[in-house]
Amino acid sequence: MNKSTQTYYELNKALQASESVRTLILHLPGDELSNDAFQKLSRLEQIEFYNREITNWPESLSTHPSLKKMVFKNCRLSLKNWQLPAQLESLQFERCSFTSTPSLPPQLKKLEISGEEAGDKLNEFFQKLEQATELEHLAIRQSGLKKLPAPNDKKAQSILKKLSKLKKLDLSRNRLKNVEELSASSFQQLDLSHNRLRHLPELHARTLIASNNKINSIATSLLQVPDLFELDLSQNKLEALPPLCLPQLNRLDLTHTPLQTWPPGLERSRQ
Repeated sequence: MNKSTQTYYELNKALQASESVRTLILHLPGDELSNDAFQKLSRLEQIEFYNREITNWPESLSTHPSLKKMVFKNCRLSLKNWQLPAQLESLQFERCSFTSTPSLPPQLKKLEISGEEAGDKLNEFFQKLEQATELEHLAIRQSGLKKLPAPNDKKAQSILKKLSKLKKLDLSRNRLKNVEELSASSFQQLDLSHNRLRHLPELHARTLIASNNKINSIATSLLQVPDLFELDLSQNKLEALPPLCLPQLNRLDLTHTPLQTWPPGLERSRQ
């Protein structure tokens, strides 16, 4: 393995080879997160925390000059007023609980949150999304999300509408019943699978995944979105579809639906 890309699993060993460390993975019980340690790991680009409670957050992590990616899995983040590196590009939380949520770095491109442990802190993350002006990929999966939070100011734009660079949105495996707020945004890929949707409104996405819901009606305007390329409506309760006018459509999945009436143009594809 090339030393310049070597991964270390113990902080002490990483410190012994501080110049070559790019990735550091820390497991429970782990070492104390000392300020001096991360100052020495000046070329660290990625750090992952697994199965641990984090009660102290060194200033040298907040101001680290080269960290690009942070991953937290099955962690209890018992922290207040903690900051992430300004140049961080990727941030992932899986099955994590929070005392408080950090501000989101302006250069962040990818944010993933999964697991119901986040609880009511999800709303705090939503309210802070506008801080991440470069965000391209947002995933909030299997988190128990029941509705999309509205902005603090009722006159303000949708929180997601403000994220002009957002390309991929994954809200799969939640408890969403309504996604009307997403109608004002456009995405390359939108994943709404495994929710509790009964109606699918007009949504603007190149790829739209809405499988494994309870959808029994679709907005006519959705099936006239000119840029829609892939549409997955499988495992739903659709018995009929409005007329389709989708010149770019390359793939339509209607498997495991009780569809009785097929729109013009689909009879051949059914056979």
